[in-house]
Amino acid sequence: MIESAHPLQKRIPHQKEVEIEYRHFSVGAIPYRIIEGRVEVLVHHFVQTPPLQVVSAEPVVFQDVYKLMTETPEKGENPETTVARGLKEEFGAAGLCKNNWKIRTKTVYPWYSPQQKRGIMTEKTTDYFLVENVTFVGGRETNTLEGRSNLEWVEIGVLAEKMEGQLIRYPEIPDVDESAALYAAMNHLALSKEEEKIFANIASDITKRSSR
Repeated sequence: MIESAHPLQKRIPHQKEVEIEYRHFSVGAIPYRIIEGRVEVLVHHFVQTPPLQVVSAEPVVFQDVYKLMTETPEKGENPETTVARGLKEEFGAAGLCKNNWKIRTKTVYPWYSPQQKRGIMTEKTTDYFLVENVTFVGGRETNTLEGRSNLEWVEIGVLAEKMEGQLIRYPEIPDVDESAALYAAMNHLALSKEEEKIFANIASDITKRSSR
């Protein structure tokens, strides 16, 4: 299993060290395809969300926001089965986790609790997996917020820049910026592509020598 040696962590701007009251773990997916040399990622696009209580009782309406698939693991699931369930429920899709690669990110912010009527200082950890061979199989759950988004294929570098821009527009909600996971995926895919070229050249050399 490949993962970041130093988990990527984002906090509210200018935030001092705080006491964590709650820890939450999620599994995310970066479903991708390669079209004419471009890496494109399947992603939610919310043109406008309904009012959502995120960091306080004051609802936030998100506009023009992109989001990767993330799911909270259910009892008895391993990360791969959580990815598979999330892909089907949120996208109506299926795919394969690539070489068990993952990147871990963390965010810390006051996640609003309607029960306690205040923000609970929460550390959210997400393991993102690259998913290849993506196909649409149906079964998308349309009665959820994620089930009502627009599904779009977006070039990975463009998507990372969009998410960085989202954090500028919603600085109090670090979850809107998943660019760290995307940049890590870009680096991994670039290295994989370079390795394929190296192995292809080696195989070509071996073939030429054996034919002499």
